[in-house]
Amino acid sequence: MLERLKTYVLKGITFYGLEAYQYQGSVKFRLLEISKKKGDLIVLNNHQLDNIELLQEFARKNHPLYFVCNTDKVITKVLESDPTGKVMTAVEKSFPGLNFENFYFQAVHLNQSLILSVVKREIVEGFVDYFKKIKLHIAGISIGPTSLSEIWDFVKDDYVLTNSEKISLHSNLAPYISITENNDNAPVEYDVNGLRLSNSALLSFSVVLKFLSGDQKTQSNLNELNSKLGTQHRDKKVYGILLQSSIVTILILLLVNFVFFSYYFKKIQQLEQNTLLKDENKTSLTRITSEVAEKEKKVEAILSFSNSKTSFYLDRLAVTVPESILLEELIYQPLSKPVRPSKSIELKEQTIQVIGICRNNSDFSEWISNLEKLPWIESLKTRDYDYENETSSNFKILVHVTEIKK
Repeated sequence: MLERLKTYVLKGITFYGLEAYQYQGSVKFRLLEISKKKGDLIVLNNHQLDNIELLQEFARKNHPLYFVCNTDKVITKVLESDPTGKVMTAVEKSFPGLNFENFYFQAVHLNQSLILSVVKREIVEGFVDYFKKIKLHIAGISIGPTSLSEIWDFVKDDYVLTNSEKISLHSNLAPYISITENNDNAPVEYDVNGLRLSNSALLSFSVVLKFLSGDQKTQSNLNELNSKLGTQHRDKKVYGILLQSSIVTILILLLVNFVFFSYYFKKIQQLEQNTLLKDENKTSLTRITSEVAEKEKKVEAILSFSNSKTSFYLDRLAVTVPESILLEELIYQPLSKPVRPSKSIELKEQTIQVIGICRNNSDFSEWISNLEKLPWIESLKTRDYDYENETSSNFKILVHVTEIKK
């Protein structure tokens, strides 16, 4: 897991391989977008560009770009491999008096031969300056067909075609490799370890593979430049990740701050509302207390009736009740209307409200008849008589009495 994270931070998972090559007297470009998934390289996009200005349309700025310069400005020679492996000797022998301060060279041993490519520094640095100008992350440079060494062992054909060259193998003739111009426009596909690649994409793919694998096969005076470009790319990559992480962290902190602010702001609003509500309740309580005091006076006036007379009537009424009738409520002077705010309380004066349950209809009728004969009862009204079930009924009667005075 840590190794994957390190690879992502330092190199990324998406890469661009760009080849500049000569075709019919003009410089063309082949751009490959390559992604690394589960350890395998996958070609996502393959673009043919007629000029370098089109590069900005297809290459994103936050991915590393590996560039191979293979135009007619690059001189490539094939030599017999020196048994001593001294590449500098081969370079000086092939290009006598070559000033390494003005030229880049790159060499690779391949099939008992040495492929040697040379180009002026100003050509390579011109491309590098342009890539930096358009904000691309140039991460590595290769020259000539030397990066083909990365896929050479996977190609089983007698020759390999690139965009501009034909590299032929000779089994019995030294040097064992020859490089000629590719005049065949027909596309050719190669199987590179299970990945199908067209000949036009070979160098662009190989240069990416070259730098991802650590470039152990080629020898060059490009090492200092490539080390510098690689460091710059890693610094930009790390800076970009840190910048994004910082932005995300700041946004998270702002979000957390907003959540806490909203929470406490709502709390403050709630406290203010509670304070306001308490003030309103205090005012309402004062008003209600005044109203209650006024109503208490009315109640006291109502209760100023003679308690003895009231007890007399209620006692006499209770005595008349048969055993089959169960009284649930006896209300003396019940409310005439429901109590309403700002309205006076109205009572049914000189009235007793009787509510109960009757288990015998005949007893109830007889009881009502007897009550109507009592001298202290002025009138009697049956308000409700509802059958609850086969054995019982609910009733409510109003008894209007006489001689009840305040």
